[in-house]
Amino acid sequence: MAPTSSFFRGLFRRLTMKDRRKIFVIGFHKTGTTSLAKALQVLGYRVCGFVNPLSGIEIDTHTREELFDATYRPLLEQYDAFEDTPWFLFYRELLEIYPDARFILTRRPPEVWYRSALKHFGGYDRRSFQWIYSGKGDPAGNKELYLETYNRHNREVIDYFREKRKRLLVMNLPEDFNWETLCEFLECRVPFGSFPHANSISSRDTIRRKFLDHVKARYYTG
Repeated sequence: MAPTSSFFRGLFRRLTMKDRRKIFVIGFHKTGTTSLAKALQVLGYRVCGFVNPLSGIEIDTHTREELFDATYRPLLEQYDAFEDTPWFLFYRELLEIYPDARFILTRRPPEVWYRSALKHFGGYDRRSFQWIYSGKGDPAGNKELYLETYNRHNREVIDYFREKRKRLLVMNLPEDFNWETLCEFLECRVPFGSFPHANSISSRDTIRRKFLDHVKARYYTG
């Protein structure tokens, strides 16, 4: 993530932090992950957000292991915390690499989540979403598939960490998005100031986002 006011709020903690255990946010997009990323910045963590697969790699012709090793593994030593795509897809591999890491599952009611995903991403066929949602990169017209994928992920995460409960925090949006819940889990002191909130956009912002996505798809990478 680029430097923001959250980054500067957490600069002193970053410089003095001794506990560098990895933090992986493994909830889907539109479950408060950007707000949580800003909160982790305030707490001093170096945060890595959304990362596209390398432009030369075709997602549907490479295994999970190949994608992980080629695109994402090199980033693990550069950051302390990770959120958004693709990190929530690799929680099993990440726990094997970092057995002392902490994981945070962010979630919100399924219908509310889908409406938010549709508002933010509908109308554009995203390459990264094709990977997550069985080749369907646009939430518009694919509600059943998107909800099924979202619910299955949340169930599987809860089940996987059933015997590792101390490694997982479940944060429901909005009621659990507060300093007390997060800092108790991370065993750190509560900072001054309010908990960050991000990515609440107006319809005008939605149009702007879609325009920028179109430009990226045409002139940059998918």
